[in-house]
Amino acid sequence: WWTYLFSLLVKAAVDIAFLYIFHRLYENYVLPRLVKCSITPCPNVVDCFISRPTEKNLFTIFMLSTSALCVLLNIMEVSYLVGKKCRECAATHRTKEAVLSNIQTTSGSDSCHKEESPLLTSGRTMFIGRNCKPPVIKITANSEDGAETLTCP
Repeated sequence: WWTYLFSLLVKAAVDIAFLYIFHRLYENYVLPRLVKCSITPCPNVVDCFISRPTEKNLFTIFMLSTSALCVLLNIMEVSYLVGKKCRECAATHRTKEAVLSNIQTTSGSDSCHKEESPLLTSGRTMFIGRNCKPPVIKITANSEDGAETLTCP
């Protein structure tokens, strides 16, 4: 869970860094048609034309929009995962509180055991208190027909 959350955050951070760097390089995310070049080996300022600037602008806008969409989806997924984990933790906490409150309310009463505890859903019995003893089942043999009978006190 944590590694997936961390990878989503790293993806979003890389995409945001890419968008920021691209914005710093090209104002308003638009490639210019003409660039004034004064770098060596040019002896003076020269006009440099970018080939196919419209196609490059369309591709750049598509690339930037998909990057922004990925950032948005990553943030939505992170918020969903964190919200889901918080709901699970809250539900677990509420269940523990309910079990503890049931234990506290039944520990001082006359009945020593509590049936159908939320933690014990498979039909087991939970015994609470110091003076409680588990129920005893006596097995007696019937001498008339040799069958055994179960009796509970």
